Amino acid sequence: MINVRKGFKHVLAGVIILSMLLPLWVTAQLETGFFIEAGKNEVEVGKEFDVYVKGKDVEDIYAFELDIIFEPDKLELIKAEGTNEGYFAYNFMDEDKIHFVYTKIGDVSPLKGNVNLCKFTFKVLEAAKASIELESVRVVSSEIVDTKVGDLESLDTKYSFDDKKISITGILKPEDKEPSSPGGSSGTGTLPGGKDSEKEDESTGEDDKVDEVGEDGKDWDKDGEEIEEQPGDVPGAVVFTDIENHWSKEFALKLVNLGILKGYPDNTLRPDEKITRAEGVVLLVNTLGLEISDEGEISFNDKDIIPAWCANHVKIASEKGILKGYEDNTLRPFNNLTRAEMVVLVMNAFGIEKAGLDKSRFKDGDEIPGWAADFIEGAVKEGIVKGYPDNTFKPGNEVTRGEVFAIIANCID
Repeated sequence: MINVRKGFKHVLAGVIILSMLLPLWVTAQLETGFFIEAGKNEVEVGKEFDVYVKGKDVEDIYAFELDIIFEPDKLELIKAEGTNEGYFAYNFMDEDKIHFVYTKIGDVSPLKGNVNLCKFTFKVLEAAKASIELESVRVVSSEIVDTKVGDLESLDTKYSFDDKKISITGILKPEDKEPSSPGGSSGTGTLPGGKDSEKEDESTGEDDKVDEVGEDGKDWDKDGEEIEEQPGDVPGAVVFTDIENHWSKEFALKLVNLGILKGYPDNTLRPDEKITRAEGVVLLVNTLGLEISDEGEISFNDKDIIPAWCANHVKIASEKGILKGYEDNTLRPFNNLTRAEMVVLVMNAFGIEKAGLDKSRFKDGDEIPGWAADFIEGAVKEGIVKGYPDNTFKPGNEVTRGEVFAIIANCID
């Protein structure tokens, strides 16, 4: 159990993979075809290879979502990325299914012709044949830019697949193959991690530290000094590649060590990426350990575009008074969260008291909207948020993942 401010006690649970989905409205244009293609079909065990999802004779794609199925006991997903300018994200629906989404931003030209939609990088785990399948593709045309929620059904069309499944064969490197003569001792042999067995037995040298565990259960080095365990340095823990020198490292590792945050499959946390309203709601609901359910209805006017992966989180957040929509009763799940919106969400989630805002506290105090003013003052007094070095708050700035890590971490005792 972990205490949060104002007496809240919750079990922090769940793997937080921040991602967005697109509505499941539209499939694809009538003659458009989609297929999956590998850079190579034979790959050494332990090596990486790329797989592309492509579209042919595309007429108009503004956004799309697709599902890829693979065999996780034979292949490891290293990275998924878009191949066009715009926003993309992905998550795991199951351990063997990747859900990838992409959208262009603003009133820009759609994808046309023969295009690469996205790229997946896998690593071969064993010497065996493994399959990768393009299970489904759904597409949103550029009409969506000017389409109202009630008119979404009018955009339905069909889609088709050409080659929806490929096979990749993992092969052993020559040095990994069994020796031609049983019991042969001429080779050194290869150990997991790429170390040679002969080298494994070599002396560690006089300068290497020898760590011991004392009777008190603490770790001591050879000089008798206690070894302090650092967050993120636990043996066997994931080492994230993009936060070492980032200002949010302390907060991110706090959430990682509490089991709230686990990052992306490529061992990144992406602290500088923006976070959507839907993603923020999911993060807070999972942080608080709130029980979600399929029961009940979403009351927002744009409920038809709220994706399934966050629908139940939205319902419970709304029921608990954590989440409120815009004046027209829309949620706008794909809008990026602003600083003002995030503060209100967090304050409501953790039950932190508001306070009357003295707008002279910040240079841009007059720009802080009335609905957020008292929440921001309360958050500042509690030390949850601060202004910028130039003494501005910038309530309309879109928040990054790193900023959210800091806010959530500051709310947990």
